[in-house]
Amino acid sequence: TGDEKNRKEDAKATFQYKYYPEDDHIEYIDTIYTHPKLQSMIEDNQTMMENVDSYIRRSLMANTMNLSKCR
Repeated sequence: TGDEKNRKEDAKATFQYKYYPEDDHIEYIDTIYTHPKLQSMIEDNQTMMENVDSYIRRSLMANTMNLSKCR
């Protein structure tokens, strides 16, 4: 039916990485995509990769700040 064609699929990317704070470097170990189109949208677009890097750095900073509040 037409509704099935218009239905959007959820897609998710899961990143496994190591972070090196001394030089603010992110090394990607493994990435799992639930949809191949998402993989090409991220990996073929430098801005998207930079957005992923920024998101990881912001998340790490927020986690660090939350941990220091607990001490």
